[in-house]
Amino acid sequence: MNFFRVKITKDDLAKLSEDEQLLLFQLTHFLNELNILQKCVIMSANGINTFNEIEKHGQVSLTLFFIRLLAGKLYEGWKRLDKDFIQSKLYKTYERELSSTGQESLDKRGSCKSIKWAPSPTPPVKGGAYLSTLSPGGRGQG
Repeated sequence: MNFFRVKITKDDLAKLSEDEQLLLFQLTHFLNELNILQKCVIMSANGINTFNEIEKHGQVSLTLFFIRLLAGKLYEGWKRLDKDFIQSKLYKTYERELSSTGQESLDKRGSCKSIKWAPSPTPPVKGGAYLSTLSPGGRGQG
């Protein structure tokens, strides 16, 4: 697992536009959530072979729960990145600064648009996901 640290002073942060600040906070929050969920998946699957049959069923259920959360978070993050960065004026500003790997990844994104997700058996909670409640048009609106 790789950790990235962003060192940015308060003055440098103030120099960014509001859209850039919002995108920075959204992406760092998203990466933190992915990091935590990935750790939860790993920890819930650790030592599963040493449990008795009942404990295994519980542990497998917990692991699958975290995997589903992680998959949903990845999907939500991809949609947010597409909406708030790729389809925005920020993309045009930073497009030429992308590495060749970053550019190649964004070029392949068209194949991800065809993904169809099955509806959740439970209705979504209004304003339940933090990333979806932040938008450049107005903070706290989904």
